[in-house]
Amino acid sequence: MRQRVILVVVLGLSANELYSGSASAQVTQPAPAAQPAPVQPAPAQPGAQPYSQPVAQPVAQPYPVAQPYPVAQPYPVVQPVYILPAAEPPPSRDWAKPRWGGFELTLGGPNGLIGGGYAMQPIRWIELLAWASYNHASAAGSTTVAYADADIKVVTGMARARIWPLERHSVVIDTGIGFTNYSMIANGTGTALSNVGDTLHYERKGTPGLANVGVGYGYRSNAEFRISVILGAMVHTNKLPAGKVTSTGSFSAGDREDLRLNVDTAADKLTDVRAYLDVSIGFLF
Repeated sequence: MRQRVILVVVLGLSANELYSGSASAQVTQPAPAAQPAPVQPAPAQPGAQPYSQPVAQPVAQPYPVAQPYPVAQPYPVVQPVYILPAAEPPPSRDWAKPRWGGFELTLGGPNGLIGGGYAMQPIRWIELLAWASYNHASAAGSTTVAYADADIKVVTGMARARIWPLERHSVVIDTGIGFTNYSMIANGTGTALSNVGDTLHYERKGTPGLANVGVGYGYRSNAEFRISVILGAMVHTNKLPAGKVTSTGSFSAGDREDLRLNVDTAADKLTDVRAYLDVSIGFLF
């Protein structure tokens, strides 16, 4: 019984505390503000314009500012690209290398008409040539009683050297030494009434020495081919021996001697100092 009384008292105290707390928590709300009375427009006067709301006037806009033309952009600068050509190989110098075998063919030459020989180039600036040529000539002589025209065969052999001081295109200096064999034969006839039909036989042989010197132009390819044109002079180192004349019929010793002297004099011109032209084509390997 006592416990129930205590419980009722406790519950009553708790209810009072809860009620006091909720009353203190309420906040007085302010009274609503008085609304102003609407303004009524004044009554219109006779002749007056009715009231209207003001109309907003448009504001003048300033002139548009001209925009500058766009600045032209420069074309892109194209940097040139230089392509260097491929390096060329150095020019060939095969013309300068030693060549130990070959041949040359010649038109003209010292005391020659046509010739040729074995050629080599041991070093770049000199060419050696073992050369031979053939030529033909004649010599005529006459007396009061006879006439003879000698046919002359000319065979020449020489050791020649050609100097090339420059490169492929070069001045060429030609020099050599050798010999020439002359073989002369003539069959003469009498020209006088006393010896018509009589004959004479003239014969002369000799091998004098020969030397030459010349200068010209030459070209050497990088292969085997070469060509040269040379103008020079030649000289014999000695004269020919005297000829011999034999006869049949009524020719006297004096007639034979006169004829020999005349033919020898004509043939001796072959051993005078003379000019020569040499055109050579060669292939050296």
